[in-house]
Amino acid sequence: MKKPLWWLASLAILAVPVFALAGAKTTPKVVVVPRGASGGIGAARNSANTVERIGCVLTGTNGYQPLGGSCAAVSESGTQGVCHFQSKPDLAQVVASIQGDSQIVFEWDDLGRCHTISVRRNSEYEPKR
Repeated sequence: MKKPLWWLASLAILAVPVFALAGAKTTPKVVVVPRGASGGIGAARNSANTVERIGCVLTGTNGYQPLGGSCAAVSESGTQGVCHFQSKPDLAQVVASIQGDSQIVFEWDDLGRCHTISVRRNSEYEPKR
């Protein structure tokens, strides 16, 4: 008679080391450098200062795919960074994924055109309240 092997599978799972950041919290402040910016939406919105902000916007017409968009950031010190894009569905898709607990990182060229936009969502990022 064969015995179920579920207990062996359970034991194997328990034996595997688990690395987790239980309860880790990060408050990514808005940082603007030459041709780049990053920061957390929640951290910027929930900060005590009234200057810090970061976000992106999509523009389009009724019933069509987004035509373009832009991202902008202002650091606590007032340093600003902005980039724009047109006819870039890959960037539009990334911007569309932004939520209240996202961290945004974007970079631009000498003409202010966005060439990289990344959105990070992680349990350790502060959500927008």
